[in-house]
Amino acid sequence: MEGGECLAWVCEDGGLHLTKCGTGSIQEQLHSCKYALDLFVMECRQRIQALEESAKLLNGYEMCVVELSGWLQQLEERLKTDAPLWGQSQSAAPDCSEELRRVEEIHRVLLMRRASLERLCQSSLTITELLSNHEALLQEYQAFEEALKAVEAWLKDDEKNLETLENMEGNKKEVEEKLERAQDIRLMKGEGEVKLKMAAGKAEMVIKDNGEVERGVIWSKLQEVEDAWAALLLNAMSCHSLVHSCRDGWRE
Repeated sequence: MEGGECLAWVCEDGGLHLTKCGTGSIQEQLHSCKYALDLFVMECRQRIQALEESAKLLNGYEMCVVELSGWLQQLEERLKTDAPLWGQSQSAAPDCSEELRRVEEIHRVLLMRRASLERLCQSSLTITELLSNHEALLQEYQAFEEALKAVEAWLKDDEKNLETLENMEGNKKEVEEKLERAQDIRLMKGEGEVKLKMAAGKAEMVIKDNGEVERGVIWSKLQEVEDAWAALLLNAMSCHSLVHSCRDGWRE
């Protein structure tokens, strides 16, 4: 089932089961989904058009290369095989008119092919520039992915550390150690903000050359990490407060 048909079916089926009170918010979500789907379809069409244009350019370039390569090879063979109109032992001054006519003919053919050669050179420059731009964009996206993965791995490590702090079992010394670890995680706020800013900076480098859908996906990924970081800080504060209360209980 196509995306549009699936969405239409959901809207129709949902209208049969939803109450009037719950219809409003659901309709907003469905409209948002439809808008996102329309954007995605539009971006896909633009991508297909760009790919078709690139394929056409590349095919034309390759055909031109094959044609000109064959012509140059024929011309080279002709220059090698065509003997001069006079022999080396000929003492009298030869009549050069026929030889001159042949050279002029070759020169005329070269001039006719000059435009094709110039177009070939221009096409090669265009393809090289496109390839360079795509490689630069790929490198920027890979840098963003690496920065994002580094932040996610760092967050997972801290989340695992917090999970061990949520268990209040242990003696006084163990509780004191948990309190120190909770405090250390709270103090990582500055480090986390730096990592997020680095990832955001790399995201901005990527989205400047992307469409609206790609920008939305990239910002969505970044927002997920920022939300996870905010939740981690809240959890760290809660754990710190809990461990602190537990330690105070030991003191009493």
